[in-house]
Amino acid sequence: MGLQTASQVSKIFGVSTQMLRYYERSGLIESHRKDDYAYRVYDEENLQRLQQIILLRKLQIPIKQIYTILNIPMRQRRSKFSNQTFRNCKMKLLRWKR
Repeated sequence: MGLQTASQVSKIFGVSTQMLRYYERSGLIESHRKDDYAYRVYDEENLQRLQQIILLRKLQIPIKQIYTILNIPMRQRRSKFSNQTFRNCKMKLLRWKR
C-alpha cells in the first residue's frame, strides 16, 4: 500500500481526518511528513495499527485500554488481562459479525 495521505486513509478506512488526528494525539498512530510534501502521510505499520484500532473501537473498547493493548509486548498481554477480558472481547466480536 505504501505511504498514504490522511485524506486517502480517511476514505479507505471510513474514518474522518479529525479522528486520525485524535488517534495521533492519543499516541495510537503516527504520521510522517516528507520534506518536499506538505501533507501528513501514514506508513504500512500505522495503517495496520489503524485497522486494529478500528476493530477494537467497534468492540467498544476505550481508547486508553486500546493504547495499553497495543503498546505492551504480546507475552505480557496474557498476564496483564484476565481470560474474562478476552472472553468479553470475543463475545462482542461474535455479536458484531452477525
